[in-house]
Amino acid sequence: MSENAQLHFTVADELGRPLGAAPQLLLSENVAALGRQYRLAGKPGAGEIGGSFPAGVYTAQLFAAGHEVVRETIRLEPGQALRRLVRLCRRFYAKPDTAQRLAVYGLAVERLQPLVVRGGERVLLDGTSSFCTILHPASAWDLKAWIGASDAAFAGNAPRFGQAPAGLDGAIREFLYGNSRAVRDFQAAIEAHFAAAPVAVPIFLFDEITVEDCGVLEIGAGSSVFFCNSLTMQPQGVVRAAGDVRADIGICIQL
Repeated sequence: MSENAQLHFTVADELGRPLGAAPQLLLSENVAALGRQYRLAGKPGAGEIGGSFPAGVYTAQLFAAGHEVVRETIRLEPGQALRRLVRLCRRFYAKPDTAQRLAVYGLAVERLQPLVVRGGERVLLDGTSSFCTILHPASAWDLKAWIGASDAAFAGNAPRFGQAPAGLDGAIREFLYGNSRAVRDFQAAIEAHFAAAPVAVPIFLFDEITVEDCGVLEIGAGSSVFFCNSLTMQPQGVVRAAGDVRADIGICIQL
């Protein structure tokens, strides 16, 4: 028996008609670490997308320009041939403005400052920077909203990291960076953990950033959130992070 499985989607609009836009499939393996990802692009009007994939549990995301994303948990068994019908609804999206983006962190627009990194200059953002603000989450949900992953990226109650965790450490990881619905039974323990050991979240706040040729903007280790309305980079400008950081960037322009 083959170790792979066949997975194919028939993609239509909300009325069951073929899409005018090209459907796309993002398949992400739900495992503890280094999960495989596959991205496929279909042809406009074709209505079919899929292929052969290793057996396992995946989160499938189907989308097309101008349509909502549909997510589904898929379990592929060796030798299986699986076919799904998916209907994509029209998307009506309003991009959040600066005030709405900052409201997630409980901050106001007047805190923003511009930054220009000149050619040959290196600017390091760390806890001593004047651009740094320290946030203190009131709950685990605040922490998830600031540095974690949105539950909207996952389907149902399936855990992002494979099996449902048995201990608190695994549950905290799944809650913050995966699907919180998979660890509902741990919710009280997770809140108690962060209440007993409060964390500080550094956030760097900017309006417009320009990184000139041969300029270097470095986000230091221990940083958590990098926020700006726009980031403009000249061809030889560099932005790099020394550790894990969430980039909340309104628009990125590369000249």
